[in-house]
Amino acid sequence: MKNSLTAVIYLEPDQVSLRIIELPKGRVINDVRSGALALGDGKIANYAQNMGTIVNNLDGFKQQLKDYQAYNTP
Repeated sequence: MKNSLTAVIYLEPDQVSLRIIELPKGRVINDVRSGALALGDGKIANYAQNMGTIVNNLDGFKQQLKDYQAYNTP
């Protein structure tokens, strides 16, 4: 099997993360994390308040995927 890169994006209550992974080895090639997102009361995610920041991070992640040529794998 040819090595290929794939990516996983995590939306967590306090940050957005991207991991680019080499398959089939499962080796992490790049791990990118956003800055801290503002939490709501009781440390609960406030995605509505952070939507602009989340979208901005996703746009940056799209560029990382393009730079690394990471694609969906079947």
